[in-house]
Amino acid sequence: MNALIAQLLLDRIEAADLPWLDKYAGLTRSTSIPEGKKRVTIPVSCNVTSTDCDPQTITDLVPDDKYRSVLFIEGDALPSRVNDRIPGVRYVAKLRIVVWMNCKRLGGGCDCGSLASMNLLSAIEKNHRNSYATELFKGIRHKVTGGVSRGPDVFSRYTFNDDRSKYLHYPFDAFAIDTETEFGLMPGCEEKLQAENMPC
Repeated sequence: MNALIAQLLLDRIEAADLPWLDKYAGLTRSTSIPEGKKRVTIPVSCNVTSTDCDPQTITDLVPDDKYRSVLFIEGDALPSRVNDRIPGVRYVAKLRIVVWMNCKRLGGGCDCGSLASMNLLSAIEKNHRNSYATELFKGIRHKVTGGVSRGPDVFSRYTFNDDRSKYLHYPFDAFAIDTETEFGLMPGCEEKLQAENMPC
């Protein structure tokens, strides 16, 4: 379900039409790949399948100065059930939006991530007092939890070579926003798992 909730968050971000938004994806997974004599761990979109396993697609979400920004969503934990008295079952999905910014392509200032984070907060929590529904989920509400994390530590779960590591320091910026999405789902209405191509 995390991939579906991540897509709802991404839909809100896309609808905000943010001019700095460049390369982005929904839910990702950490993937270890060989690079020279070592292995590195990078974020890879969950939409990447075994037929997309070329090196360029695999590294799409790694910081690179050809982009203005890179945005993706992390979420390893499964949504948790919430006790509620309304029909159906309520869940909370905890996801993290990770953003890398290329300040050189965004006016040259050292603080480009600060304004971008405010843009995202507004997009995520737009009409946050009102719930909405999709064909599958009911009573959907998004909210930002805690503060905004900032700096190279945002990418601490990944390993980059020396050439890539330079993109985690000035004139680049990085931040992460933790979110919670509450939603309802009637028992038995979840999508059925299908047998398809295995991801890379």
